[in-house]
Amino acid sequence: MSSITKQQRLIFILLLGLSMCLQPFTIDPYLASYPAIEKDFDVTSALIQFSMTGVTLGFAFGQIFAGTLSDSIGRRRPMIVAVVLYASAALGMLWATNIETFIALRTIMAIGASAAGVLANAVVRDLYAGKPMMKMLSRVFLVQGLSPILGPIVGAWLSQVVLWREVFGIFAGFGSVVALLAILFLKETLHEDDRKESAFAGMGKRFVAVLRDRIYIGLLIVSVAQTVSLFAYLNVVPFLFREGGYGLTVDEFGFWFSFNSLMSVVGVQIGARLGAKFKAQWVLVGTVAAAVGSGLALTIFGVIEAPFALAEIAFAVLILAFGATIPLIQTLALTPHGHEAGTAASLLGVSNFLVTSLFSPIYTLVPLDNAAPLGMMMGGAYLVGLLSLIFIVRPKTVPDLAG
Repeated sequence: MSSITKQQRLIFILLLGLSMCLQPFTIDPYLASYPAIEKDFDVTSALIQFSMTGVTLGFAFGQIFAGTLSDSIGRRRPMIVAVVLYASAALGMLWATNIETFIALRTIMAIGASAAGVLANAVVRDLYAGKPMMKMLSRVFLVQGLSPILGPIVGAWLSQVVLWREVFGIFAGFGSVVALLAILFLKETLHEDDRKESAFAGMGKRFVAVLRDRIYIGLLIVSVAQTVSLFAYLNVVPFLFREGGYGLTVDEFGFWFSFNSLMSVVGVQIGARLGAKFKAQWVLVGTVAAAVGSGLALTIFGVIEAPFALAEIAFAVLILAFGATIPLIQTLALTPHGHEAGTAASLLGVSNFLVTSLFSPIYTLVPLDNAAPLGMMMGGAYLVGLLSLIFIVRPKTVPDLAG
C-alpha cells in the first residue's frame, strides 16, 4: 500500500474525481441534443439510442485493457493516454458528418473515459483498503458527482445556444485540462516490485485468481444488474420525459435529470457512511432491496397513470440507491484483491458494459406511453442483484472490513 502526504491526497481526490467525470461526460451533456442530432443526420430516434451500444462496448473495451495493462506497467502512463484519447475523440466530433462517424467517435470517447475510470479505482486501491478505501472513494465521488449534476444542465443550456458539435468541442477542452493535470501531478502508485509479469502474458492467471472468489462473483452480478438498470434509465428517460408520457420542456428535463443525478451523489455519501458504521455487506442488501421496491412502485405509478411527481420520487430513490451501492461494491470487491487491483476493477467494469450492450436493442423497444415498462426493467434488474446477494455472496460469510 503506497503512502501519500495530505497535500498529495487532496490533489489525488481532485484529479481522480475529474478523471471519473469523463464517463458521465460521455453521455449526460448530449442527451438534450438527441433531437437535434437525429434531425441533422436524418435518422430515427431509435438509431440515436442505439449509438449507446457503441458507448457501452467502448466502456467495456477500455476497462478490460487499461486495468490489466496497468497491473504490469503502472497507473500513470495508461491514465494519461486514456484522457488524451477521450479529448481527441470529442474534438473530432466537430467534423462528424454522418451517423457512422458519430458512433465511432463516441465509442472512442467511451474507451478513453472508461479506462480513466477503472484506473482511478485501481489507484485508490493501491493507496487504501477496507474502510479507509470506502472513505477515500466517497471523497473522490464528491468531485465526480458534479458531472452527472452539471452535465445535463449544461448540456440542455448549450443545446439551445450552440450547435451540438460545439458541445462536444467544449468537453474536449475539459478532457485536455484533465490530461494536463495528470501529466503534472499524477504520482505513480503501483511500485515496480508490485507489478505483474509482461502486460498480457499473465492476464489469464490474474483473471482466474479473481474469478475463484465466490464473493467477488456475486458482487460482480450485483454490479452488472445495477448498471443494466441505470442504462435503461439513461436510454429511455430522455424520450419518456420529453416526448413520451410526461411531455417536459428541455429546461424541465435538464432540471429533473440533474436532480436525480444529485440523488446519486447523495447516495454515494450515504452508502459510504453507513458502510463504515455498520457491516457493509448488510448495508448493500438493504440498498438493493429498496431499489427493488422503488422499481415496483414506479411500475404501479405507470399502470395507474399517476402524476409525474410520484414517478419522479420513484426515479429519485432508484438513482439514490445506485449511488449508494458504488462505494460498497467497489470496496467489498477490491479489498481482497490488492495484488491484482487493476484486473479486479476492470473485470467489474467490462462485465457491466458488455452485458449492458446486449440490452441496448431492448432499450429501444421500451414503450414510452408511461413509466411502467421502465419500472419493470429497472426493478427486475435489481431483483437479480438481490438474489445474487442472498444466494451467491451470502452476507454472513463476508469478512468485515478492517478499519
